[in-house]
Amino acid sequence: MTTLTDKTIRALKPQPGKQYSISDNGNGSVRGLSLMVNPGGTKVFYYRYKTPARKTKRIKIGSYPSTGLGHARLKSKDLKRKHDDGEDLALVASRAKLAKRQIHTISDLWREYHREAKQRKKSAYLENKLWLKHVDPYLGKLDIRSFTRDTVMDFLIPFRQENSPATGARIQALISQLGGFAVERRVLEFSPAYQLGKKKPLPSKSRFLSRYELAVFWNMLSDKERLASVDVSMSLMIALKLALCTGARRGEIAAMNWGEIDFLNKTWVIPGDRTKNNRTHVLPVSDLVISLMKQAKSVSRNPNSKWVFPGRRSEAVMVGEGHIRGDAVTRACSRICKYLGEHYDIEKFSPHDLRRTCATHMASDLKIDRYTISQILNHTSDRGGGGAVTDVYARYDYLEEKKEAI
Repeated sequence: MTTLTDKTIRALKPQPGKQYSISDNGNGSVRGLSLMVNPGGTKVFYYRYKTPARKTKRIKIGSYPSTGLGHARLKSKDLKRKHDDGEDLALVASRAKLAKRQIHTISDLWREYHREAKQRKKSAYLENKLWLKHVDPYLGKLDIRSFTRDTVMDFLIPFRQENSPATGARIQALISQLGGFAVERRVLEFSPAYQLGKKKPLPSKSRFLSRYELAVFWNMLSDKERLASVDVSMSLMIALKLALCTGARRGEIAAMNWGEIDFLNKTWVIPGDRTKNNRTHVLPVSDLVISLMKQAKSVSRNPNSKWVFPGRRSEAVMVGEGHIRGDAVTRACSRICKYLGEHYDIEKFSPHDLRRTCATHMASDLKIDRYTISQILNHTSDRGGGGAVTDVYARYDYLEEKKEAI
């Protein structure tokens, strides 16, 4: 048993690849204080205690020698007193850490959540957009202590009545995620969104263009005068045609760069960091798609850019950086839909509906099998059980089948 003194602490040597700790014992010791020696040689004071569930937890006090033994003992005595009085030390430490980050309001908590979410979720941008538009104006300025079930219900009930079921479900999901984050970070003991009731399922989208609608839409995309009348540029016209001809997502098309295109082998390689499932996607392209890509270069406002669709508002466009955003494609599609609705009584559709249209006509008109279509769309296999396990071992990429289908 080692008694912690400055002399014994300085004499402790690191062990390669192993952490070890020494408890404070002997004269003047404080029960719960320990010193952790790391493989790199750093020495850190911790206070260890047990929860009511008999789980051992620890709180960092400071690194030696910047934090001396005397100070570590004083801090440990204070923590021991608080623990004996029934305080949740982990909650106190977490709130102190959040206070340093200026977490005082629900809006502050959301920013903390979003800061972490955007590092791991591709949907973080959309989540933040929805929060700032629908929730932050009503709940954002409230003190974090006001993030209660009653506050959430007072906001959600009228919101769900005034908005679509899809929007209501998404906003409730956001609040639930934030509540879970607050509990995880020990800001709250319980989530205010716990068991709010089963959300109405998001409606399954089924919109796709019929052959007649396809013909009208394609003819409009090929008419420069009508496109100009609805303020759709040639570049956005080509992006919409590519969405229909490749079945790719709008974000994948918007961020397409010339380095991804293999004109010799007629493929478009979309890297995993730009796909929804994080898998690199090799998509064969037809002669029509290649001609559209070449046309995009000829009408580009910056032909020397590495992007197929360089962005107009990006300051970096002049040095070949910056591409259009996916919502620019959506807005262009919306303006065309308004024209088609007024002149041809065609129901509104989105760029994602063009993706569905591509898949639907492959299946119905060309009799392409479902699995090949899922490979073209870069969907994760929808086969369960043994089929899903087989996919782990069968790494065939279906390139020839995809080429024929495209």
